[in-house]
Amino acid sequence: MDQLRKCHQIIMPWNYIYQLPDKLDCPELKLLLLCNAGDYLKVPDDFFSEMGELKVISLYGMMLTPSPPSSLCLLTKIQSLEMIGCVLEDISIVAKLKSLEILRLE
Repeated sequence: MDQLRKCHQIIMPWNYIYQLPDKLDCPELKLLLLCNAGDYLKVPDDFFSEMGELKVISLYGMMLTPSPPSSLCLLTKIQSLEMIGCVLEDISIVAKLKSLEILRLE
């Protein structure tokens, strides 16, 4: 876990992940790409709370209901957010991301 604190990018394409940690302590992280190939994966509410430098998020195959995680609002530097192949309902939380330049939903 100490190595994760130093990461600038996490890229996990087409993995069979069954559970995410409640919180991922990655204060230096700038890019996060998670593609789940199994059943839809639930993203915990505090998952993004320790990722203050995050600028790019790409999520595929996630369960984001009833809304994306509340910790998403803590990402003041986020510029690009992709939620592809995700189960979505209320995404109004995205409007609070003032630095967001790119939003991709499919």
